[in-house]
Amino acid sequence: MATREEQKAMRKKQILVKALELFVINGYHQTTINDIADALSISHGLLFHYFSSKEKLYEELIQIGIIGQRTPSEHEHSDPYAYFYDFLTMLFSYTKNEPWVCYMFAFMDQVRLERNLSDEIKQLLKSVDEVQNSVTIIEQGQKQGIFVEGDPYLLSLTFWSCVQGVMRSLIQNDHNNVPKVEWMMNILTGGKKR
Repeated sequence: MATREEQKAMRKKQILVKALELFVINGYHQTTINDIADALSISHGLLFHYFSSKEKLYEELIQIGIIGQRTPSEHEHSDPYAYFYDFLTMLFSYTKNEPWVCYMFAFMDQVRLERNLSDEIKQLLKSVDEVQNSVTIIEQGQKQGIFVEGDPYLLSLTFWSCVQGVMRSLIQNDHNNVPKVEWMMNILTGGKKR
């Protein structure tokens, strides 16, 4: 049987996941605290026990998303191919067990378009840019003859846009049916075998 602290942590995660889904599907401004509480069949008071406002809930989701976006840059990247391959393998594996990850990709994409964010959140968002952060790794792979020639920024943009698109599509489709990592890697390698 779960301890009281474990139960609280599970309830908090349920609230975060349901809010995430509703923010992605309906939009942040159109989703109310009542919508979230009703979707979970909990009282509004219980929801406020975990989050003092919709804004605080939104900000916590953004914080979680930022931590997730930092994940690729935390990986060892002396081997450019392994850097991207290992990240995709981990991401798709995690997605099969935790479908909310797909929603988080879509959510963070929406957040970046939001104009009414606190200065703190804006600064945090500027601190994570997987497209720009991948440029030097792609350049390294190009020097090693692993990746295709061309503008490394545009190659990075293409790769990460494809990842974003796949994750968004998995919201509407079967999150267990992910593409092969090799297919995604072909963007970077041009189909060259490793």
